[in-house]
Amino acid sequence: VSVVIDTPDDGPPIVHAVKDSSVLVDQIQVGDKLLKVDDEDVAMLTAVRVSKIISRKSANPTRKFTMMRIIVIDEHNGD
Repeated sequence: VSVVIDTPDDGPPIVHAVKDSSVLVDQIQVGDKLLKVDDEDVAMLTAVRVSKIISRKSANPTRKFTMMRIIVIDEHNGD
């Protein structure tokens, strides 16, 4: 899927980079947290183990990635 995953000191694996050639380039972003791969919980696994799971499922015609993205909204109204 041409996505680089990293393991932070705590929490789920995160997207470190998305290659331009990835089919997911317009769907995921650097910093997204990877929670599940095809409904398999990967939130507490290392990036190496998650990459192996993704590779193992590469023959599947479709795959499902459950991600979490934090969005910060600044509602500064100037008053």
